[in-house]
Amino acid sequence: FPTRRSSDLLIPFEGMVIEIYVARTDGSERGTHRVDDLRPGLSGASPSYLTEFKGSLYYAATTDAHGTELWRSTGERGGAYLVEDVQHGARSSSPRFLTACGDRLYFAADDGLYGEELYASDGALGWRGDGDDHRAHDSPGQRE
Repeated sequence: FPTRRSSDLLIPFEGMVIEIYVARTDGSERGTHRVDDLRPGLSGASPSYLTEFKGSLYYAATTDAHGTELWRSTGERGGAYLVEDVQHGARSSSPRFLTACGDRLYFAADDGLYGEELYASDGALGWRGDGDDHRAHDSPGQRE
């Protein structure tokens, strides 16, 4: 999955099981490396719904601490960040259908209270940390 900034790809790594992770490549074997390993071990983070937004790669990925949540990668090693733990703790909000439109990234997620709903992010980390309603009808960037 190439982005405008780099050639980030979702690459299957085959061993005893298939582990899927985000890697960066210049197109050569020697120039291909894993960007981050959010969930070391056989189970892996299983990144999905890879979407380019504002020059970074956004995706859903699973970790033991946060479950399946929205992550952002700069494409550099150590450059993966949790955008927001929508359903706090190890429970998963399972973000999906990531769609960039204008200055917002829209996705469906389940916060454990209202079921699956449409969310919007301006891409900032911890974008709903103020405790306000974070669903798409109340976009964080539009608050005063």
